[in-house]
Amino acid sequence: MSDQKKNFEMQMYNQFWNNVRRAEGSSWQVFLSYSLFIGIITFLFENNMPNSTLVILIIIFTTLAITMSLSANLWFVRNMYLISRVEKQFEPYNIIPKTWIPLNIKFLNKELYLIHTVFYFIIGLFLGLFFYSKNITGCIENVIIFIALIISIGSLCIYIKGQLGDISDLKNSFICDKIDRHKNSNLLKKISIDVDSTLIDIMVNYCKIYNKKKNSNKTKEDVTDWDFFDDWGLSNEEGLDVFEKIDLQDVQ
Repeated sequence: MSDQKKNFEMQMYNQFWNNVRRAEGSSWQVFLSYSLFIGIITFLFENNMPNSTLVILIIIFTTLAITMSLSANLWFVRNMYLISRVEKQFEPYNIIPKTWIPLNIKFLNKELYLIHTVFYFIIGLFLGLFFYSKNITGCIENVIIFIALIISIGSLCIYIKGQLGDISDLKNSFICDKIDRHKNSNLLKKISIDVDSTLIDIMVNYCKIYNKKKNSNKTKEDVTDWDFFDDWGLSNEEGLDVFEKIDLQDVQ
């Protein structure tokens, strides 16, 4: 079973790295597509395409380029984190830089995805302002451009908020990583719960059984020390035997 588990871990490990490479490839494909888009915009401008149309196209394609780059970034962060989860099974666990683990970073990291996003924003802003300044005076044209810009900004905000939520969910689902520094992957698999007099008021029932046995009138307020058996005239065995007789289904 151990060999099967290791084999499965290695398969998943390789698949996660393949996903990282896919994310990187996707980001560069978007980059090349946006570069081609700039060439198309130049061609359309030289062939007298209305400037308002060019501005709207720039807004749309810049928004798409930014969202696709952020999507590749999310794919990258997810899989780097999953890779770190697998690599902690092996020694030494020091391959993944801490800045790639969502427990320690904000959503936007320092990878090429953020560089591409900033590039799209700057180039799109420059091109949009350039063509907007080229005799766009019609009221209807300005309204359409304004609506397109508002939709673009709103869409980006909703998209980024959703991805931030995804990273937060990923972080919370693997919260036990906070104790990885202890190098004990089983640390959170063993849980102890203090029940007696913490979750249930067991001493009330203890006193009832004791009083019936000893013809006494003890209350839980009479328990002033952890080692109260001697004070109540009980041997260690007798004291523990009273606990054994308590019906936990009948405890407050």
